[in-house]
Amino acid sequence: MRSLATALMAFATTGLLTVAGCNALLDIDHIDFGNSQGGAGAAAGSGGTGTGGDGATTTTTTTGGGGSGAEGGDGGGGGAPAENCTNGVDDNDDTLVDCADPLCDSYTCVAQTLPPFWSGPVVLYVGTSAPTCSGAWPTLSVTAGSGTLSAPPATCTSCSCGSPQAVTCPIGSTSFWTGNSCNGSATLTQTPSAPNTCFAVTNAVVGYLSAEGNPSTATGGSCTATGGSATIPTASYTDDVVICEGATSGEGCTGAEACMPPGGTGFEPGVCIYRDGNRSCDAPFTVKHTIHTTIDDSRGCSTCLCGAPSGVSCGGTTSLYQGATNSTCTGSPVTVSHTGTCTTVAAAGSMSYASGSPSGGGCAATGGAPSGSAAPSGQVTVCCTP
Repeated sequence: MRSLATALMAFATTGLLTVAGCNALLDIDHIDFGNSQGGAGAAAGSGGTGTGGDGATTTTTTTGGGGSGAEGGDGGGGGAPAENCTNGVDDNDDTLVDCADPLCDSYTCVAQTLPPFWSGPVVLYVGTSAPTCSGAWPTLSVTAGSGTLSAPPATCTSCSCGSPQAVTCPIGSTSFWTGNSCNGSATLTQTPSAPNTCFAVTNAVVGYLSAEGNPSTATGGSCTATGGSATIPTASYTDDVVICEGATSGEGCTGAEACMPPGGTGFEPGVCIYRDGNRSCDAPFTVKHTIHTTIDDSRGCSTCLCGAPSGVSCGGTTSLYQGATNSTCTGSPVTVSHTGTCTTVAAAGSMSYASGSPSGGGCAATGGAPSGSAAPSGQVTVCCTP
């Protein structure tokens, strides 16, 4: 009896557990997404961090444990690439190419076909510290100046003249008096026709007792001028001008325009074209700049010149042979210098003139003053977009 009762009890117990087990597996009320946190998201991309998904909690009508957390969310994607504004490619995948992309708003759309006789496109620098052409605009096209031209006058060395050269001294005349002190008006003034030749004194029988050699006046000759060398200060414009070219163009513009980069720090805004001469600027290149590539510079010093020689002493002497009838220059002469000094003689009868050497004197110098001027030249018109 005890064995049978024990067996029945075991059966009953086993059956109930089995039924309870079946209920635990089959009697599921619902699945509820609870507050339990799921796994962390994947590693963050360069553009942001991923957020993990919430774990799902499972509940039943019978006693049971919570469900496993759901898989974490993926990390955010990397940052968008920068837009290259001159390669014709939509680099950042926003469907906007080069100049059409707001990231390229510093670039300018410029017509690829320029007006006849104009050069460009270029960028323009006007200022006091001219840069080199580099970066997007690597090639130097023009260097020039702009604004007011400063051109101080030349500094000149003084002019001077050398000693008179090639001066001609004529034969000096001699004046005679019948008295012995050259008083009053001369009785006779006589000039030999040739030097170193004997000439009879005219009407010597009256007895000329004093004589005076008159200075001769030099003629001809010249002086050599020196000096007047010029030191010319540098002429410069208020501003230096540099024009650069060689940029690569992009797309994203309308019609036949090209997307052009800006000039960089210090350069004028916009893109430009240029042409020799004074020209008008038409749309879209409406901002006009006038520059000059050269300077017409005639600054210097006036030529040094020398006037005619003056104050030259010719010297010379006359030998007077005494005796009213001495017409052949015999005997011992009395020498008369041609300096205007009175000399006593004993009835001069003949004479001979000896030329002297010119000495002294000089020439007046003129010239050596600043001359000429400087003016802007090589005008070029540069027209830029605003």
